[in-house]
Amino acid sequence: MSYTPASIIASLGLIKGDGLNLNNITNSTTSFSSSALPAQFKLCVTAAAAAGTANSTAVLAIGGDLLPGMLGSVPVDAAASLASSGFTGKTFAEAAQGQAEKIFPSGDISSFVQNMGKASGAAAMAGDLLKAAQTVSTMGFNEFGAGITKISDLATGGLGKLSMVAGVGLKELGTQMQKLGSSENLSALTDAKSAISTGLNTLTTQAGAALDGVTSMGSKLSGLASGAMGEISKAVSGATGALGSAMSSVTGAIGGLGGSANLLGAAGSLMTNAQAQQVQGLLDFKNNVGNAINVSANLIGKGLGAVGGLMPKLSDAGLPTIPADLKEFAGNTFAVGKVSNILSTINAPTDIASIKSALNIDPSVIMTSAKDLLDPIAMVPELNNFLDTNIYGQMPKLLNSIPGGENITDPQQLGEMLAQLEDVPATDALDAAPNFVEIADLTDLATVLPEADSPDGNITTADLIGIVGGGPIAVILNAAKTANDKLASTSQAQTILTLLTNLQSDLAAAGAGDWTTTAMGVAYSGYPSGRSIADYKTLIETQMNSILSSSSGEVAELATTLGESFSRAAGKLTKQISGLSKMGVDLTAVQTGSLMPVIGFGRGLADMAKQPGNEDILVAMCSDDAVGQALKLHIVEKKNLAVLEKFGMSPPNVFKF
Repeated sequence: MSYTPASIIASLGLIKGDGLNLNNITNSTTSFSSSALPAQFKLCVTAAAAAGTANSTAVLAIGGDLLPGMLGSVPVDAAASLASSGFTGKTFAEAAQGQAEKIFPSGDISSFVQNMGKASGAAAMAGDLLKAAQTVSTMGFNEFGAGITKISDLATGGLGKLSMVAGVGLKELGTQMQKLGSSENLSALTDAKSAISTGLNTLTTQAGAALDGVTSMGSKLSGLASGAMGEISKAVSGATGALGSAMSSVTGAIGGLGGSANLLGAAGSLMTNAQAQQVQGLLDFKNNVGNAINVSANLIGKGLGAVGGLMPKLSDAGLPTIPADLKEFAGNTFAVGKVSNILSTINAPTDIASIKSALNIDPSVIMTSAKDLLDPIAMVPELNNFLDTNIYGQMPKLLNSIPGGENITDPQQLGEMLAQLEDVPATDALDAAPNFVEIADLTDLATVLPEADSPDGNITTADLIGIVGGGPIAVILNAAKTANDKLASTSQAQTILTLLTNLQSDLAAAGAGDWTTTAMGVAYSGYPSGRSIADYKTLIETQMNSILSSSSGEVAELATTLGESFSRAAGKLTKQISGLSKMGVDLTAVQTGSLMPVIGFGRGLADMAKQPGNEDILVAMCSDDAVGQALKLHIVEKKNLAVLEKFGMSPPNVFKF
């Protein structure tokens, strides 16, 4: 964190109790309540409360399911929630104001800062969990890497598949694998594979079936990039023998490879699963571990081209001796076989010693010829107890599916890493799950977390304390005020105003008692009304129904504002109150007047504003004076400073300590 002149001004003002207030929501609630109908309705609620709680509850329900915004009554769906939150006998505007004052009690900035900090933290935790759960619920195991076929595989990034018992014995496996030194150039193989679609980056069994049980390779190939064609073409062009015959059936299909969702042959037919597996087999043969040409290219790259006459023997066989050119023949089974035979002829003890030294192979390893480099078990028999050679042969697939996997250069480095991994515990119950997160789990989660108000479903601070800045509730109250003022001149509104005036008079004259359904005027003499609160409700709501059925488009639009939108405002308020309760945020657990929270808030104001929903709240609460303006300026300032820094500029108005 740091200071700027603007944040210093803001901090000094905050310490004095300036800069933030409830003016936005207060102005909205006050303005709404000043309209003729809400003002008279509030007098009725006060008179009803004086006569008994049951009376105020009944009065507050008038119009609650029709046009609550016309009077400021509590929408029926929110009545119970607001009453349980301590707002019994309060109009909706009073409840909204009251909740804001709970968050910002007595205008104490320190208390507000503490409450906002708790709400922001709660929203961030809840939101992160929800987003993470939603994201992973849509993902399959294979989206996490080629070696991920069940949940427990994630603990090793899929590398646990290298073990005979997946995820077990990793330390010993790693120890033994280190003995292989740099017998293979894994980084070169990984680079070669990286040009090939991840759709073909599926670990397979010896028989070629996908380890994750996916039977259709077509779905795996949907993202095949056109850039992969070069690799496939090179591999296919030299294919002879058994491999060449195997590929003959898919030659037409290969010609149609590209970035389309389907693999199409020359005739436009979908590539069969068998053909797709043959394509994958070809790529595996060319790029995976244990290919004699790749091993020979590695030897030459390590300066061992003269050992045992390797390069002359390659030339005699009609093969290039430049590593990059040589590897182009890695998909040619005939060429691979020829080179394998050449490696078997490099068996002189002095040559073997040179190879072991240059490749940093452990001295304990016994090699009979350079051909042993093709088989890790031949070099280190102890690996037979730990290493799944099938998976090891597909190493580029594993490494390419892990970001940064290209940094693993050779078996020795791989072994060093494996030796530091912890074995995966028994997770039979966990691995039986077909998915990471079920839809039912998301449904259950949604019931215990705050309800998001935003269309994207992200939980923000505003979902807990948005009322303190006014937010959408203030906007709706302002719109309801405008609507009421326009409707005030209608005959229905005038009739309602008269009825409310009579209701207040009745309640005042009747005094204490339950007048919810009992006629006022019966229990006392001299007052002619003879109506109960229920009677007044019927009469008032008759006029409201007349407004709702009006043939005037303007009146109908105003009625919508007073009805549906006002109910939405109440729903938003109850969601915020409920969200605080769900997250266990106690608005009363604050240290009034505490200095440290205020100082910390001033210093980290711009960072606090970065959290979703926070900036809108804070800007709305800024006072219209130098301190409030400094607060708003600093929020913008930090954003702009980040842009300037991105372009290498460092303005001198940042003081870091």
